[in-house]
Amino acid sequence: WGLRSPTEQYELAGKWLENALQGLESAAAALPRVAAGHYHLAQACCLLARDKQALQVLGEALVLDPRFVPARVLRAELLEALGEEKAAQNERALAREAAPDGWKKLWLEAHEAASERKWYDAANAAARLVELEAASGESYLGSNLEAHLWRGLALLETQEYVPAIEDFHSLEILYPDSIEPTLLKAKAYWRGISSATTSATS
Repeated sequence: WGLRSPTEQYELAGKWLENALQGLESAAAALPRVAAGHYHLAQACCLLARDKQALQVLGEALVLDPRFVPARVLRAELLEALGEEKAAQNERALAREAAPDGWKKLWLEAHEAASERKWYDAANAAARLVELEAASGESYLGSNLEAHLWRGLALLETQEYVPAIEDFHSLEILYPDSIEPTLLKAKAYWRGISSATTSATS
């Protein structure tokens, strides 16, 4: 990517997202009764600024599982962005009600801490979620990737670059078709080198 112009990089990213969306649409069609498949499809729609489609897909996910917290939270964020504050608040209340303990509680704690830029709290909650999944398996389709990405991102923001790089590297091995770990690992390397250079010259 480093040898390409910003315009070329943007176009490549757009094509990758379109391909990812098509793949997720096929996955959701193949697993029509799995709420997580619709949730991931909605995430891709959001990245492509297809908010109305995302809301529709999330509605389908919540028909399948009304207590699926990730879908509730993403729906709340979309509604808030569209200016529907009351509906967004209602979705958040339903998410909290559905997350009294277990992975849902940890997921919600990590997400809310990250939203409030409380990165140490986010890293702690994400780390506990990773540990829980290591012991009991994935909480939902794709949750292991999501939990590790969150922990890596939180570590990145707390300037703990080495463990962040280790997280992203392990994801590259586990999920070779995913571009996110590679991009985030590069970002962690860049930030770490920039931080070390600044310290050395100050």
